[in-house]
Order: sequence, then structure tokens, then C-alpha cells
Amino acid sequence: GNMDPLQRSALSLGGAIKQGYLNSAGKGKRQWFILHEEYLYCFSDDGAKKPKAVFHLVEYTDIEILDESGKRENSNGFKMWSTSPPVGSKTYRPFVCSTNKASERDAWIHALGSTLRSIHDVKAKYSAQSDERLEAIIYVKISDCKLQPPPEGTQRDTYVTVSLDNIQKARTPTIFNSNKPVYLQEYEFPVPHSEETIRIEVKEVKKKKNTTIGQCVINISDLQDQQVRDGWHNLNRVIETTESGGQVFLLWKLSEDKSSVELELLEAIDLRQDPVVSVIYGRHSWKPELPKRKKTSYVWSDQKTTMQVTEDSELSVSFSSGADFLGSVKISHEKLLEFSGESQWWELKRPKIQAVVEEQAEPVGSIKITTHYKEAVILPDKGYESLFVLLFEEDMTLTKRLASVSHQKEKPVAEALVKAFEMRKMAVHYIKEITEMEISETTSASVIFRGNTVATKSVDMYMRLIGMPYLHHCVKDIVKEIWVNGGGCTNGAKKKKSCELDVTRLGELAKGKEEKVLAANLKTLLDYVSRLWKNIRRSLDVCPTYERRREFRIE
Repeated sequence: GNMDPLQRSALSLGGAIKQGYLNSAGKGKRQWFILHEEYLYCFSDDGAKKPKAVFHLVEYTDIEILDESGKRENSNGFKMWSTSPPVGSKTYRPFVCSTNKASERDAWIHALGSTLRSIHDVKAKYSAQSDERLEAIIYVKISDCKLQPPPEGTQRDTYVTVSLDNIQKARTPTIFNSNKPVYLQEYEFPVPHSEETIRIEVKEVKKKKNTTIGQCVINISDLQDQQVRDGWHNLNRVIETTESGGQVFLLWKLSEDKSSVELELLEAIDLRQDPVVSVIYGRHSWKPELPKRKKTSYVWSDQKTTMQVTEDSELSVSFSSGADFLGSVKISHEKLLEFSGESQWWELKRPKIQAVVEEQAEPVGSIKITTHYKEAVILPDKGYESLFVLLFEEDMTLTKRLASVSHQKEKPVAEALVKAFEMRKMAVHYIKEITEMEISETTSASVIFRGNTVATKSVDMYMRLIGMPYLHHCVKDIVKEIWVNGGGCTNGAKKKKSCELDVTRLGELAKGKEEKVLAANLKTLLDYVSRLWKNIRRSLDVCPTYERRREFRIE
């Protein structure tokens, strides 16, 4: 109940998830432990009136089996990692203990892992009580492109965007100076059931405003046989009858009871004019003050507001400049629920103004695309417990065998295993076991972790799964500054700050003073790199605890 955890007696803790004797680290003293709700209690014996220590599992991240390195306390031992000291203590330390039998250790790990999962993973906490559900995922690979040369016969600087209906999901890097660009970029993202099309657009980088060369549209209904499709698609010409309204990057989060929503305006691009933004939702209106920058197509804000949810109202975000209406996006109540907690790019539209696609005209080029639409039935969380027990038994023998026979299926197998073990806060232990197997089976150190194996794919998947928030913390502000200052632009002499070191891309304004421009650009680049490295060195406190002590034992 609400009683102070440090005042609970061993006999007062009814309805325990698990209890029994464990051997403490160090001297190996046997003590009585009780796992009750979100706490792990340590008593001197099963009749003690007060606990010697209480471990609040909210502060712990995941579990790792200890190596049997010859030390008695490591036999059948395991460890939980934490970012905070236990209740009543001022000293940070991980929880380390052992059992007399491997079966006892596995039972404790199973109980503690399930408790950690229910605490830390909100989705798992709710899905454990829900019925089975259907999830759809789309895989898209942008390979290469063949474009008709422009009238002047020059080469283009292009990139590709992938959108679900009007929501941009991905963008390739820019390929410079080529009418036959090769992108080789792969993306995978969930498909909400309300989405109907995938739109692939090839865009050309221009000095004033990027333009759309051509696009192709794929109906999701044509992919629902779940077959892999690989082929060339015609790019239809897009005629813009007016300037595009641009795009806005929004993030909103609904409260637990869905009575209020917190909206954050992150970025906006391609606005062309100094913008003013207005947000209207139900009876609530908000006009965040944007940074004062003249003649910019990019703004960023990081401002937030909280509004009451109104089911019969649309969320409207509009941009204007003086008397000119730049564009708006309207988000229905259904999409407000669907995309809660997900940051998205939304296209700003102007009333009665649309792009005209010339489908009957000669294509402006073609693009090679691979698509694979997949649907999976997700069972309630408890439905996977028996499978996880099998994967975990006998030093993960079944898991290792599965990895060794996954020829040409390495990526999906690795992703499934990483997600399964991370749901149970055991991903680090899985990564360690699978990479140690890779080391033992690799005959030459020069090719270690370079093959297309389940181990290498697992490490990549795990880094993407847990590392993105940490990456944003380290680089977000510097990337914004580079964007605003034109750090990546080619006109090195024109922009305030540029990082361009290719003399052939400095532009007309740098002629006759190339050495001076290159020296200034190099100084800017080194400054960005130096500051980025300092951010990384100072980021230990926010670095995921899983990464801080991930050890691969590469010798």
C-alpha cells in the first residue's frame, strides 16, 4: 500500500511476485528477498521486521547474466543495472547476487524481467491486457534513378522523399551532379490503416527553392498480398500551379486520460517568406513567437502549449506573412489519437491550389523501387512467454542455432530477436551472447563484424532502437545551427558559414579567392566538429545505461 517501503516487515508483504534466498555479492551471504509490486526487498531472514535494503525497480533498466569466471559469487549470478542509488542509500551501485542453482537464477530473472517490462514499457503494460491486434509495416528501398537531362544539358543535384499520403516519412541523401543518381537507401515504417498511398518524389536542389522533378504513386491496396515487388516506376511530371506552402514538423502527446494534448512546434521549411504561425483547436488559440530571421525558408521553435481535447474539432496550424497566406495543415481527431507521441512532417496546403500531375505526358524519368508490405498478428504479451523461455534456456542454445541457420534472413531474424529480448530488458545479454558466438566462429580478425550475419544486424538494430534520443541530445542544436547558417550549402562565399571544401563547388562568388574561402570553410567545419565532440564527451549522464557498459570482449 502507501506504507514506507523501509518500514515493511517480511511477513506483511502478502501477494509477492516471487520470494526466496539469494546470495549477496562479495561475501556471498544468503539473505531473504521478496519481489512485491515495484520493489525488491532484502531481509536478513524470512521473519525480519525491517528490510536491510529496498530496490525500487523503476530506477533499474535491464538484467545481465554474469560470466562464470571462477569466482564463487559469479556462479549462477546475475546483475541489474541502475541510474540511481537504492531507497535509503546515498551510494549508486548495481544489484548483484547469485543462486545455488541455474534453474533458480533463471526463475528470478524471468520474474524480475517481467516486472521491469511492465514498469518501463507502457505499450507492453497495456498490450498485456488487450486482445490480439494487426500491425502493418512497409519496407521501401530506393535504388537508383534515370532522369531526362534538363534543356541546358547539365547534371542535377537530387534527392528522393517517401511519403504516406501527405506525411513525409523519409528522405534520401542528396546525390550531386548526376542524371543517373544511385541512392541505395532502405526504410521501414508502420502503416496506419487510414493511409492509402505511398508517394515517391524526386526533387532537385535549387538555390532559391527545391523543385519536384517527378513523382510516382503506389496504392497500398496493390501491395497487400505481401509479396516483394522490385522494379522500375515511371516518374510523372509535376506542374506546380503555385508555390508550395512548405512543411511543418509537429509533435503532440495526449495525456493518459486523453483529456488534454501537449503540442510542440519543432521546425518548418520551404516557407519562402518571414512567417507568422497561428494554432487553433476548439476554443484554444496559440501564436508562438518565431525567431526573427529575414528572408529565410527555415524556422525552428521548440515551443509548447497544452490544450483541452475537443473530439468534434480539427487542429489547425496556419502560416502567413503579412496579408499573404502561406499554407495550413488540418489534423482530425482520429489522426490526433493515431499519431500521439510521434514527430511528423506535415505538408502545408493552400485552399483550391494543388499540384497537377501529367500522367498522360511522356515520363521525365524512371526510378527503381523495392517494396514489401507486411502484416503481422500481435498476440497479447503473455502469449510469448513460453517462446521466450525456450529462447533463453541452456545458455540460449536455441537462439544461437536460430541465428546460425538464418541464411538470407539475417535482418528480420535479428530485428525480431532484439525486439523480443529488449521487451524483457535482456537485449544487452542477448547482444553479448550473439557477438561472442560471432567472435568464436570468425577465423580472421580482419573480417570480424563485417559479414552479413545475425550478430552484426542485431548490433545495428539495437543501436537504432535505443540510440536515437541520445543522438538527438548530442547533435540536435548543432545540426540546426548548420542548417540555419547555410553550413552545407555550396555557395561558400555567399553564405555566412559554409563547410564546403570541394573547390569545384564553391560557386561563382568564390572565384579569385578560393584559398581564402576554403580556409574559412575549414575553420567553420573544425569548429562544428570540435563542439560536437565536446557534446559527446559531456553526455555521459544521458547516455543510455545499456550503452555505457556494453562489453563485447573483443580481443
